[in-house]
Amino acid sequence: MAVIAIGIVLALSVPVFGMAASSHRTTVDARTMHRNEGVNIVFLAPVANMTSFYGGATLPVRILLQDTDDSLISGANVTILVNGQPATSTVKMMTGNTMIEIHYAVYLFNLNTKPYPAGPGSAPIDIGVLAKLPDDRAFEAHKLISLN
Repeated sequence: MAVIAIGIVLALSVPVFGMAASSHRTTVDARTMHRNEGVNIVFLAPVANMTSFYGGATLPVRILLQDTDDSLISGANVTILVNGQPATSTVKMMTGNTMIEIHYAVYLFNLNTKPYPAGPGSAPIDIGVLAKLPDDRAFEAHKLISLN
């Protein structure tokens, strides 16, 4: 009887352990960090692990700002450029190419990809994020994405 009970406990616990390990892996993989002197600009999912995206669709670009001691940075002025030019959004509440702070130290911009060439053989777009912190330090990070 005890052997059967132990077998049932082990059988039920294996998927739980598997889910915990895979969800931890997803969290770690969902971030791409760019270290600068004094600030980390972290691209969050979906852009973090992405190398290609659907041309003509809206691409949500989310970042997290951290000091090198892992403290979060809020209140920064963050802008986004594509191929060195101001990006455009598909959302009316986003004015110009300024990212909005949606949560403490998390910034978002819904990038309109329609103006950029898409399809096989098209050059990837360079998404640049420029962050000017409240203490006047400025940092940037870049991510290349191909549009299908």
